[in-house]
Amino acid sequence: MNSWHKKEHFLRAVYEGIVFGHMYHIERLLKFREKPNVARIAGGVTKSDVWLQMFADCLQLPLEVVEVKEHGTLGTAMCAAVMEGYYESIKAAAEAMVRVDRTITPNREQAHVYAKKYTHYKETLKKMELIWKAGV
Repeated sequence: MNSWHKKEHFLRAVYEGIVFGHMYHIERLLKFREKPNVARIAGGVTKSDVWLQMFADCLQLPLEVVEVKEHGTLGTAMCAAVMEGYYESIKAAAEAMVRVDRTITPNREQAHVYAKKYTHYKETLKKMELIWKAGV
C-alpha cells in the first residue's frame, strides 16, 4: 500500500480477492470433472459489470448471468417440481426454469494478467498456513 493508492485500488483488491477465493474452490472442484464450456453466475455480484468481467477473465469462460432475484425460492420450486413429478431431475428442472439474462465474454488479453495474480494469491495462501494454524 502506498500514498498514491485510492479507493478504487482497494475496491479492486477486494473484488480480486473474492474472485480468487472462488477460483481456488473451482480449481479444486475441477479435479473431479472436466472444465465446462460456460459458467453461470447469480446473486449480488451480478450488479457489478466490473466484477462479472473479472470472473469471466479469470475463468476464461463465457459467463452466463442468471435472471433470478430469489435463488433459494427458485431452488425450492425446482426441488418441489421434481418431487411432484413435473421434471425427471434437478437438471431438467433447471433447464426449464432457469433463464439466462446475458453472457459476459472473457477478455483473452487479460488471461495472463489474472493467471499471474492468481498464482501470487495461491503462494500467499500457502505462506499464511503457519500463521493461521498458530491462531495469530
